[in-house]
Amino acid sequence: MHILLKEHQKRIRLLHQKKYRSLYQLFLIEGVLLLEEALKMNALVKGIFYHPYLLDKPVFQSLLKIAQSRNIPVYEVSPTVIKSLSTEKNPQGVIAVVSQTPAPETLPSGSLLVCDEIQDPGNLGTLIRLAHWFGLAGVITTPGTVETVNPKVIRAAMGSHFHLPLFMMDIPEILKKTKKSHTILLSVVRGGTPLPELKKLENPFLLVIGNEARGVNPQWPKDVVIPVTLPSLSNCESLNAAVAAAAILSVLTYQKKD
Repeated sequence: MHILLKEHQKRIRLLHQKKYRSLYQLFLIEGVLLLEEALKMNALVKGIFYHPYLLDKPVFQSLLKIAQSRNIPVYEVSPTVIKSLSTEKNPQGVIAVVSQTPAPETLPSGSLLVCDEIQDPGNLGTLIRLAHWFGLAGVITTPGTVETVNPKVIRAAMGSHFHLPLFMMDIPEILKKTKKSHTILLSVVRGGTPLPELKKLENPFLLVIGNEARGVNPQWPKDVVIPVTLPSLSNCESLNAAVAAAAILSVLTYQKKD
């Protein structure tokens, strides 16, 4: 068991801020579920800080044994310390520091989700979770999108960060790397090809979900993309970005086309 010094606590609290997460390439995860996912996927966990009440949970005891077998520093701390380290209003009793994983140098060949200037952390986390659920090969965020390791994004993604690669690219770079290998689909509220009428795709797709207020960026060139619309069956004006993505991905991945 290690002793957590006050100076160490200060360094961990710095990770509440985006600039220090970027500087140190570290982020925080909280809760048994996220710790379990991180260890299962061999994420580089730098330290674990927990309240002793969790020792009553067999699953947590198993996680501690895994951590100790990997020589991950483990600290038993007081409720006051947990609260000071946590980014949550109601801390879950365990916090871990994790290294950010560099994105691979090349994009995977499968279908991808692009989050284009998504600004709500809950939406981005849910979109990452959806990409994992639907078996996509990765997620790309464009400049202007909320940070992928923002604590609220981490919570909403529920561990999916550890299961698929996350890329940060601007639109010209995305186009350069995908326009020959992928069918680029832009989700638009109206005016696109209705999804039920979309022809069978011969290539993996790149689905672009745009900003919550402004929609997809006008930089996407019309000659290389296909705007698609999820037609409303009522007078409802629009859907939340993540809800729309879930519905579109359901059509693209589940529906068999002749």
